[in-house]
Amino acid sequence: MAALLVVMVHLTAAGYFYDIPLIRGGGQAVPLFFVLSGFVIAHAYGHRLESTEQVRAFMIRRFGRLYPLHLITLLGVVALEVVKLILTRTGDTSGQAPFTGTNSLETLVANVFLLHAIIPFGVYSWNGPSWSISTEFWTYLVFAILILLSGRFRTRAVTLAATFFGGLLVVLPLFGIHLKNMTGQGILVCLFCFFLGEITYRLFRRFKDKGFIPAGGWEWLVVPLAVIPFWFEPLPAIAGPLVFAAVIFVFAFENGPGSKGLQIPALQFLGKISYSIYMIHFLVLAVINGVLRVAEGRTGINLLGPNDMIAFGPPGTMDLLALVYVAIVIGLGWFSYTFIEAPARDFFNKVADRKIYPLG
Repeated sequence: MAALLVVMVHLTAAGYFYDIPLIRGGGQAVPLFFVLSGFVIAHAYGHRLESTEQVRAFMIRRFGRLYPLHLITLLGVVALEVVKLILTRTGDTSGQAPFTGTNSLETLVANVFLLHAIIPFGVYSWNGPSWSISTEFWTYLVFAILILLSGRFRTRAVTLAATFFGGLLVVLPLFGIHLKNMTGQGILVCLFCFFLGEITYRLFRRFKDKGFIPAGGWEWLVVPLAVIPFWFEPLPAIAGPLVFAAVIFVFAFENGPGSKGLQIPALQFLGKISYSIYMIHFLVLAVINGVLRVAEGRTGINLLGPNDMIAFGPPGTMDLLALVYVAIVIGLGWFSYTFIEAPARDFFNKVADRKIYPLG
């Protein structure tokens, strides 16, 4: 469901859905993913990664999880730029000139190497949401190296890492240094959230191993808490992740109606294809906006308002557009997961398994 909030927040259509605060704050789903990723990786690898061979196998698996779909969607946006180039020669325009600005050849090279959120270009380039994949991939590497080098002091190392990166997020603005996602803030948020997720998992294991399981009623308390970062965005950089860590901690015990509700098949399905949904939705948006710009130019009818806000038709048209858009994204997300994401993941897992590294 969190992935769908990201999908909706990027659709600038002047309808009822656009003004819902939960959707307007949908970008907060990304820090939630980062914290959850740290929690899951800690569960799967927190007590492994004891040799360079295991680190290598880990990175092969994470590469196979992230990169193939990133590359396919990147090529999709490149294809759209080629179409845009062809259209310009027929007199049609569709936004910025092809292969310039946010979609320059320079940023394309950075995207290929997953460096587009590391190098401070200052803009979201090509498949814009993939900035988070750039930061997450390099965060995996930092995590693996830290775990390898810290030996039996892993918990201390993870705690220090979270404190350090969280501290930077708090201190830098106090000194007048206001970063943005594409100028350093993104990688700092990812590192902080990921290691916070690591700490959350270690606390969860410690409590569970000692037989402490919070009453199911706690889930009712933390669900409204989870809505706060979305509803009241923007909050201080570390506030949202701390809230998400608390929610994940409580739900990890699976001892309440909320966690049981997450087992609903429809939610399980959306969770399974969430990465594909996240990566594919920008392509759908690019097509929608491109078609509308060309249609606007050819017909003279205003379809896009200020700030490229989509606005046309009688009341309810934009909400219908939003529903159709979400349905298309979910359908393409399923296709992407079935025929791209899952096969690529399985292939790279086999590559790692063929090594003699005992990662299971």
